[in-house]
Amino acid sequence: MIGIFKPVRFRRLFLRAMICLVFLCLFAGGAVAATRTWDGGGDGISWSDPANWSSNSVPREGDLAIINNAGDYVILNQPSEVNDFQIRAGATLIMDNNLLVRDDVQLLSSGNATAYLTGTGFLKLKMSSGSDVYIEADNATDTLSVDNLEFADLDGSNNLVFLGNATATKLVVNNNFTWTNSGVFEIFVANSILEVPSMVIPTGMTLDASTATCTLRVKGDFIETGSFIEGNTCSVEFNGTAGTVTAGSNPTQFYRLKINASCVMTANTNIIVTDNWTCDGTFNPGNYTVTMTAADNTATLGGAADSSFNNLTLNKAGATFTISRSFSVLGTFFMQSATAVNANANTITINGGTWDNNIGDVAFAEGTSTVVFSGSNPILPDAAETFNNIIISATVSATALADYTVNGNWTNNQSTFVPGTRIVTYNGGSCALLGTAPLTLYTCTISATGALTLDAGDDLAVNTITVAAGRTLTLTDNCTLRVGTSATISGNFTANGTLSPTVIDRGAYFTWTFSSANNISISRLDFKNPDNEGMKFTTKPAALSLASINFTNTDGQASGVYLNFSFDPTGTSYTFSNCTFDLACQFNVRTLSAGTWNTETVTMQGYTGGKGGGQYEDDQSLGKVTAGAPDDNGSIRWPKKTWVGGTVGNLTSWNTNGNWSPASVPLATERVRIPKVTYNPVLNANGVAASIEIESGAQLTTDGVGRTLTISGALVLYPDDGNGVAAFTYNESVVGSQLTISGNVVSSGTISITALNCTISGNVENNAGFTASVSGTFTISGNVVNTSSFNPGNVTVGGSWTNSASYTHNNKKVIFNGSMGNITRGASSFYDVDINNGKVYTALDSLVIDRNLTLPGTIKVTSTISVSGAFSSTTGTVEFNGTAAQTVPAWTYNNLKISNTSAAVSLAGNTLVNGTLTINSLATLSAGTYT
Repeated sequence: MIGIFKPVRFRRLFLRAMICLVFLCLFAGGAVAATRTWDGGGDGISWSDPANWSSNSVPREGDLAIINNAGDYVILNQPSEVNDFQIRAGATLIMDNNLLVRDDVQLLSSGNATAYLTGTGFLKLKMSSGSDVYIEADNATDTLSVDNLEFADLDGSNNLVFLGNATATKLVVNNNFTWTNSGVFEIFVANSILEVPSMVIPTGMTLDASTATCTLRVKGDFIETGSFIEGNTCSVEFNGTAGTVTAGSNPTQFYRLKINASCVMTANTNIIVTDNWTCDGTFNPGNYTVTMTAADNTATLGGAADSSFNNLTLNKAGATFTISRSFSVLGTFFMQSATAVNANANTITINGGTWDNNIGDVAFAEGTSTVVFSGSNPILPDAAETFNNIIISATVSATALADYTVNGNWTNNQSTFVPGTRIVTYNGGSCALLGTAPLTLYTCTISATGALTLDAGDDLAVNTITVAAGRTLTLTDNCTLRVGTSATISGNFTANGTLSPTVIDRGAYFTWTFSSANNISISRLDFKNPDNEGMKFTTKPAALSLASINFTNTDGQASGVYLNFSFDPTGTSYTFSNCTFDLACQFNVRTLSAGTWNTETVTMQGYTGGKGGGQYEDDQSLGKVTAGAPDDNGSIRWPKKTWVGGTVGNLTSWNTNGNWSPASVPLATERVRIPKVTYNPVLNANGVAASIEIESGAQLTTDGVGRTLTISGALVLYPDDGNGVAAFTYNESVVGSQLTISGNVVSSGTISITALNCTISGNVENNAGFTASVSGTFTISGNVVNTSSFNPGNVTVGGSWTNSASYTHNNKKVIFNGSMGNITRGASSFYDVDINNGKVYTALDSLVIDRNLTLPGTIKVTSTISVSGAFSSTTGTVEFNGTAAQTVPAWTYNNLKISNTSAAVSLAGNTLVNGTLTINSLATLSAGTYT
């Protein structure tokens, strides 16, 4: 408040005394100024009726006019001028004309009531020279409501003072607030509320809100070509349905700014907020900048609605900025100066703009927030930055400009991320890769506090990856890790899932080294194209479990080793099961030089592949063990029982020791080899094996009295090499029978299964004939690939289905139960198909079902779909995502999604969608005449 207002109350009383003295002098001997109080003694409503006023005289220039009762109702039916005007809260003045007040407008207390000055006329506040005009109230709960208010003077030396004897006074201007004065409008009421339709501060004029804590509510525009002094006290609220902020050459500066619900505020200038930004409505930023300066060293960006900025700058050295609401930035998010920016659990979206952190990585406190880089070409930080969650959704590209640390998830959505030569460090305890697109990083590090999980569908490419001691890398289901140069695992490593994770090169061989004193646990993994050192172990792990690793090398060069142990086992023995070694290596397993590894330290059970077995090992770095006895010498043991048969009295008995070499019935840890001999084995007792290999011309059958057969690894039937077709016949339908195969079934012979229950935990590859009749549960957890005749009966499949030959359904059901997979039916149709809840399958060719399709899950149709019976979709989704024109059958869907962006999709008839209809961008759905 300017100096002449101190003390305001004393100055005001003094001015009144002087004015009275002047009036006494001017009107000595004549009419003098008087107090006129409304009594309604005339017609009861007309201002111009003298009988309605005390002394039966209408107020005139120089008088004090008082409407004193809360129920008074007065019509100003002629233009009037008074020196002072008082109105009781609860009274109403209908202003058909203007009322000019030279000194003071006072709201008299009634307690939580409103005095109304309503109509087309203006309340004009105008002092001729040298003094001020007051609007004051003497009760905190009362409101003065004025439809039209004008503040003007003759010589520009006066000021308008909003004054009160109590706090929280409210002055509401409903329609017009005009200001033709060159002085100051000063708000001098603590916790007061001034509400105007628009606030226009003309050139040369000043709105001073710095003296008392107050609220300015603007229903329309805030236009500042004069001066606005916000101090550290005034909250400005945009309270209408729409408004703008416009300034002259300088930014408009607010202390606290709030955009109320249902209000749309548009910036026509740069805005400075020195305390809190609160958005409950909508902010249109235009091309301007919002700067928060935290005058009191703390400021909050919040509200009930997300804000969208063009440019947002946080700038106060030593201040703490708290983000309590999500926001997006089209231009630059500039953390120019601060001690801390606390993101908490909110989402910050850089929508094609720039992330510019001038205060450093430590000062940005990521909390549990998410930072999204979207739009065309968002610019990532050019200095090291730590994120909790980061999402890359750029429509063109996004480039790493520095090293980044992620404490949560990295999400890559249909975008091109350019990693440069930067390092990405996963530092959180449960990090994951999410999104719909593969991610490429240059150097990936899982730090001393991090853990990264790649799961179903994830595809991560790295040049190098490092897992720190004590930390964890987990691969599960059908994820893919692509390694360019090297992987060094000094911490924990786990690979598992219903489907096999894959580790593969990026076009050249890679080094994979376990230098871990922690835990290594692999229960399923496809390991492709390592360098000549293969999967190398240089340090003894605390725990080491290897199973179902499929080693392959696509270049076909037989060099190097696949499984390489170069640590000192210190007397520990290990058992590894169900590993497959293709022909493209020199050695399958290598152990350290003689004298370091003890005899039979490693037991390889249930192995398969072209170079499985002891004849291809590099035992104790000697090249291989003694020829002719590969399974009985050195540190690597390949447990095997070979069927010989022919024991007198028990020629074909599985359960006779003499029918085996070595002479004992196979144990669960031993590989079983069945060559072509005179007497084929018959399972006449419950059988176990690590794996079973049936060679050309040999066969294994059962005696049909309820036998169980448990194979912990693979069942392999060799192709006919001239000795005949290999055969496996399990014919056990007696209660208690169970066939369990924990590994893959690879068959170039014939398989016939009759059982109560059958479980195959791996993949099934049928190349010569497969028939099953299972009265209970038949489950294949992996993929099904058929190149011959295939008749599995009722079956549940956990992976993909690929048929390129003859599948006979025999009126049986196929249940698809994998997290995701593909279906290729070939030339054969299905009978009944279920896709279980939460499961996602893609039909890669036309899908033909002779009876019913039940769909709690999701089917993606790339060609056509035909169902002759009932279609039931309770919680599921049908998605059409082909590349040629497609037709949507006239069914009742739960959810229907159209994502074919290459050709039109049309309805075949009237269609009902009970859930959600989704039409992706660039996709079309033609309804024609249908609904």
